[in-house]
Amino acid sequence: MLKLASSIVGSIGVLLALSGLLLVSLGSYVAWGFPWELLSHFRVQYFVASVLLCLASLALWRVGWLRPKALLLLAFVLVGLNAVEVVPWYLPHSQQISKVAIKQAALTSVRILVANVNGNNDRYAPTIQMVRDEKPDVALFIEMNPDWVNELNAGLSDLLPYRLPGQSGGLLLMSRQPLSQVQVNPPLDASLPTLLQIGGKPVQFIGTHPIVPVRRTLFHRRNQQLDKLSRYVKTLDAPTIVIGDFNLTPWSPYYRRFIQQTRLHNASLGFGVLPTYPSPSTLVKTPKWLIPLVRIPIDHCLVSKQVRVSTLRTISHGNADHAAVVAELVLR
Repeated sequence: MLKLASSIVGSIGVLLALSGLLLVSLGSYVAWGFPWELLSHFRVQYFVASVLLCLASLALWRVGWLRPKALLLLAFVLVGLNAVEVVPWYLPHSQQISKVAIKQAALTSVRILVANVNGNNDRYAPTIQMVRDEKPDVALFIEMNPDWVNELNAGLSDLLPYRLPGQSGGLLLMSRQPLSQVQVNPPLDASLPTLLQIGGKPVQFIGTHPIVPVRRTLFHRRNQQLDKLSRYVKTLDAPTIVIGDFNLTPWSPYYRRFIQQTRLHNASLGFGVLPTYPSPSTLVKTPKWLIPLVRIPIDHCLVSKQVRVSTLRTISHGNADHAAVVAELVLR
């Protein structure tokens, strides 16, 4: 009798857990509305939860506390459903290129850095030192205010003497080489288009920072900004790099649509899921112990098919609530 009761309780518990996880896992594909789209960003967490739940279901089944085999089968299906969204980020990709291949082909690489510093952060020195240590050719800074602009100019002008501010999105682009701003009509919202030279060849570079979708109106505005950026990218023939804080993850339906329309490639593919937000900071209200469990990748480097990726990594810096992204890129 006790074993039967344990089996019923175990089966009901597993059924409820599997149903909830299945709902958010499948719902991510159709989460076009607010606030449901926010649930799509935690695909890695769903994958880990599905693996743990599968192991728990298997253990309960082996001791007889889980009777319906269909529940055990569903647990394995759920692992597979989430695995296909996570595992490919860790597999080699055709747009990757090794440092050895770069050297053998005498290709010119460019190091690009993007850092959302958080405008309320007044600890300038750690970020400036991080940039000096990384020695990027181009650096995009996000959430700029006059104090940050002055501090970066004073601390990095010898390394990155050329700069170009954005008209919206709090963007500032600094570079080793002269920058040519690209005029877009109508102007892009929260994006900064410019022209770079890599190995003597022109490259379209776009820094972007769509608005944080914390309210329904801002959610729709972010999506409009992405649509406008997508339409512009589709008109470009030159090699293209789009980098910044997109305020969405690769599992959002709006990200999927953006990639489908622009045919850009996420430079993280082959280097793993690299979460950038939140990073430990006094500006983050999330408890420190919880941060590793809820971090998500919302800062991205997207490139066209003419651009290959040598390395891509993230770096925490100072009191910023975003990790910086550093990419080494070459032209085919």
